[in-house]
Amino acid sequence: MSPDDRALDPPPPPSEEELRAELLRFARKILRLEEEGRLLSSPADLQTVLGELRRRLFEWEVRRAAELGIMESRSRGSDSDQIVREAREAEEQLRRDLDAADDPDGPQGGEGPLES
Repeated sequence: MSPDDRALDPPPPPSEEELRAELLRFARKILRLEEEGRLLSSPADLQTVLGELRRRLFEWEVRRAAELGIMESRSRGSDSDQIVREAREAEEQLRRDLDAADDPDGPQGGEGPLES
């Protein structure tokens, strides 16, 4: 396998610890927003973050199933690989959104996607 071929391989799936940490971080955010009386102030933003978490969870589930031999292997470029790539892109956007929402001194002055 050439270095160029390895560069095309998708990155490894999120670890169980990483996924758990993201889910717990979102759970804490929901609790904080509820305590502040702002849980439903921005339902579209909540749905966006939930969608991204769902994609990340799905990516982890697909990769985990493949590791356990539950799913048949597929060649590079298959639909499942595209789904995983899209999930990774969504994960990166989720991380940026969560980081922006958690940083009160960030470029938006504390007004992240969930800070309406």
